Amino acid sequence: MDIKEIKLRFVKSFVITLDNGDQIIIDSGLPNSSQKILSKVDKNKVKYVIFTHSHIDHIGSAYELKNALPNAEFCIHKEGVKYLRGEEIRKPVVHSLLYKAVVEPFASITNKSFRGINTECTLSEGDFEDLEILYTPGHTSDSISIHIPQNNSVIVGDILQGTKEGLKVPIIYEDIELLLKSIQRIKEMKPRMIYVSHGENGNNILI
Repeated sequence: MDIKEIKLRFVKSFVITLDNGDQIIIDSGLPNSSQKILSKVDKNKVKYVIFTHSHIDHIGSAYELKNALPNAEFCIHKEGVKYLRGEEIRKPVVHSLLYKAVVEPFASITNKSFRGINTECTLSEGDFEDLEILYTPGHTSDSISIHIPQNNSVIVGDILQGTKEGLKVPIIYEDIELLLKSIQRIKEMKPRMIYVSHGENGNNILI
């Protein structure tokens, strides 16, 4: 099994290639990110597109990928379905005055260009192909992590932020109590590698 990250401006997507050759895209970046993602995959082998949560920098190019990958299933936690469909907009809750002045206006502008998609694939705890879906709320109510048992690695979306010192609590979250419980759950798994959507990957959780 192979895991590759795709850097998309200030956020990342990931591509998991299973042992049978099937591919799974994790997150779609901001709008207009699809070309770079598609250049890193075999379109005929992409079976699923999974979203770790429903912020615009993770579902922004869902519509573009849906058109390019008509045979792939697009999956999100049930708490995120209405946002992926574009029925509502999930606004980031920023806990930093410095970043609040930047993140909120940027998200507001970017959300206006979002085009939603229909999906019948909702994620819950348990096995998913050769992966394991973990419900890890706190950053958002629909945040999930993807555990790769084969090498005990985890893709955590935004429940952790990567820094040169290690992995820290992000500045954007909806429920700190739930977030800390989710982070502790990941920590207790003692993963070989933790893949984050912002910053540097690692396995040193600094809480």
